[in-house]
Amino acid sequence: MNQLNLFDRPATADTIPAAPPVDTRRQARERILPVAGKQARRVLDFLRTRGKQGATDREISDELRMFSDSARARRNELMNLGAIVDSGRRRPTPSGRWARVWTDANISPEIIDPPTSEGHEPRDETNEDDFPF
Repeated sequence: MNQLNLFDRPATADTIPAAPPVDTRRQARERILPVAGKQARRVLDFLRTRGKQGATDREISDELRMFSDSARARRNELMNLGAIVDSGRRRPTPSGRWARVWTDANISPEIIDPPTSEGHEPRDETNEDDFPF
């Protein structure tokens, strides 16, 4: 018996045409572009309505009823375009971890007050207290 290794093709494979290579990333991007523009606009409009309070990724996805992966992707696109910025503040998530608070880039950093009355000081994302393990 002739044992094939992982890279050998059986003799019948020559008769079956191979599928043409497809750039799945390009196809996925083309499919999502019309929707992504609308979603990014919704995220930006939402952050503008929040003013200096801003929102975390979780708050964005919950409020806009978007999948969290979609909300983060749109927020990331807006951040890369310079439309929104990290406010420098952090808020606890429902799981107790700290999350960045995003704001419209047109809000001056001078008017973003840390919410010290709630006991949540701006935090360095590498602070050891953020990592309970």
